[in-house]
Amino acid sequence: MRYEASNSSRRLRCCAGILIAGLLTEGSVPATAKSPNDLDIITVSTRPDTVSGGDVLVRINAPPGVAINDLIVLLDGQNITGAFRPETGRHSLLGLVGGLTVGQNSLVAKAIGPNNETYRSANLMLTNYPITGPILSAPTRNRSIA
Repeated sequence: MRYEASNSSRRLRCCAGILIAGLLTEGSVPATAKSPNDLDIITVSTRPDTVSGGDVLVRINAPPGVAINDLIVLLDGQNITGAFRPETGRHSLLGLVGGLTVGQNSLVAKAIGPNNETYRSANLMLTNYPITGPILSAPTRNRSIA
């Protein structure tokens, strides 16, 4: 009888571990499948919804057939392409995006062709918080004794 309790206890712990792992990785699973021909914007230093202090390290992956020199990067409509450099050994740009305002910021990458037409694009919303926080917190409860 004790063996069965131990076995079911192990199963319960295993299921709980799988559930917790699934919850922790929820933010990293894309909602839709991307085409291999799309540009891809990835935050390297933090999740895009938990940026703090006004800057974030960003990688822009370009698919085959898109020249790195064709890429421009816009932050809330302002050209910030100069903040990015080609990565050695990769078909991508890496850059430190600074000057984020507190709240939502739109980061857009575009591939611009010879006739000034956009032939690929991607966007990513960045949520910036003050360096002093809070980033992830719940409302505090008043614990005064009546």
